[in-house]
Formats: sequence, structure tokens, C-alpha cells
Amino acid sequence: MTHVEPAHLAGLVDRLLVHLAEGTTDSAESTMAVPVADYLDAERWEREVERIFRRSPVITALSAHLPEPGSYRSIDIAGVPVLTVRQADGGVKAFVNVCRHRGALVVEHGCGEARRFTCPYHAWSYDTTGALVGVSGRQKFGELDESTRGLTELPCEERHGFVFAILDPEATLDLDAWLAGYGEILEPLGLAGMEVVDERELVGPNWKVAYDGYVDGYHLDILHRETLGKDVLGNVMTCDAWGPHQRISFARRTTHELADVAPEDRDVITHLALVVTVFPHVSVAGNTGSAVMVS
Repeated sequence: MTHVEPAHLAGLVDRLLVHLAEGTTDSAESTMAVPVADYLDAERWEREVERIFRRSPVITALSAHLPEPGSYRSIDIAGVPVLTVRQADGGVKAFVNVCRHRGALVVEHGCGEARRFTCPYHAWSYDTTGALVGVSGRQKFGELDESTRGLTELPCEERHGFVFAILDPEATLDLDAWLAGYGEILEPLGLAGMEVVDERELVGPNWKVAYDGYVDGYHLDILHRETLGKDVLGNVMTCDAWGPHQRISFARRTTHELADVAPEDRDVITHLALVVTVFPHVSVAGNTGSAVMVS
């Protein structure tokens, strides 16, 4: 069978084969020491939240979280409650998940499907477009322009199986500029056509510790020697960047078998492992078109 090397994986196997033959890996020009304060300093953390998470596009949902009109996902990102909703026309909208009356959380965190979202405090109701459509005891409430009291909408766009938004409602979302061509790497993952099989929430460390773990191939056959390490080699990897986003490919224990196989006959996808990271907070581990783990 002839295999055509996917364009988004072009050259990765050849680079990994060189590393396997020479006992090398992609490396920086020199080692770097990272101060512990970069992870523990509280003031630095607050600056990171303000300058990165609240100003840059972040992923508020996967397309798979929102399979039907009225499907929603409610989460907290960097202290901002966000409600992402599939619209009747198939599009998506994201809102600050806060009632415009007294600031209560309108929708508890989680996923579901609804035609109306009703605040549990005073029962103000909003439709899936974020419009205020119900005020309890309206005749006693007094003068109110409902058209100015809809949920606060966030700049939002769905692309490549992700829903991106900016947590500042006054910001402008330029997703092409933010992705810097990374869409050609994200699209072949096939996330837009996948479904959520399982989801769990883990209490974890500073965001950089989790981020570091996904771009670190040094530990794979040590920490994970009885699981992932049986398939993937440690510290044999390529690293490529598109703006702040990174794609890492790891050599599998079968990658060396391709050394004597003509390029047109290589089944590339089954012989390397991928981690695709979308800065600042999402990593996708898994190969194109198969099951993946999104963290």
C-alpha cells in the first residue's frame, strides 16, 4: 500500500530517524535555568493572569461540548465565569456567566442543553443568544430597558474544533493573527468531528507546570515507563513553533522500522506520537484522526 505523507507531518519522521541514528534530539543552543519564583511568585502570577489569560484568546469549549443548538458549557477561566452556547443557526456565542441584576452565577459549571438560562437568585431569564427574556415580578420591578440587560457577550469564534474567546468584552478577536498559521496543524487533528467520551477535573499546580509537562519528552520512559513509555521513547523529539504555539513529535519504539522504508511507502501516522499545544492553556495528545486527550 502506498502512503502519502500528510502535509502537516512533512519531514517529521526523517528528523526523528536522524535523532535515533545519532542519539540526539531537538535542542536549544544552551541549557537554561528557570527561577523557582517564576512558578511561585504571587505577583508574577497575577500579572500572568491579567496580561495573558485575560487579554489573549483562550479556549472556552470544544466543538464536541456543543453538539446541538442549545448545548452549552459553563466553566471558570482565570476567575472569569464563561458560558459558551451553540446557537440555533449552528454558530457559537460566549458570555460572561453573570446575571445582569445582582451578579449571581446564572449557570452552574458543567455541560448541558437548555432553551433558557434562569438565574437562581431572582429568576431573571436569558435565551441562548444572551438576551434578557424574563424578569420575575416584572410589574413590581420598576422601569427597565430589557434590551440593555442581556448577558455580556465576549468576542468568540469557532475554529478547528475549538471555541476561542477573549475574556475582555471590549477586545477584538483576530484569530488568524493569534494562530499564526497554526490552523494547518490543528485542523488535521479532526477535533471538529469528535465527541467527548469522558471528562474529569483535576486540581493542579501553577499553569506553567502543567504546560511544561506536555512539551517535555525527557520523562516519558521514566515516569511513564509502565504505560506510555512502553510505546514512546523518552527524549527523542522534534519541536516546532507557530507564534507562541508548539507542536512536539516523539519517536515511538517502532519509528526506527521506517529507516529502510521508501518515503512513499511509510505509514507515518502510526510511527510517531504528537502533542499539539495551543498557548496558553490547552494541549492535545494523540495522533491525527484517532482518539486524543485534550488537557
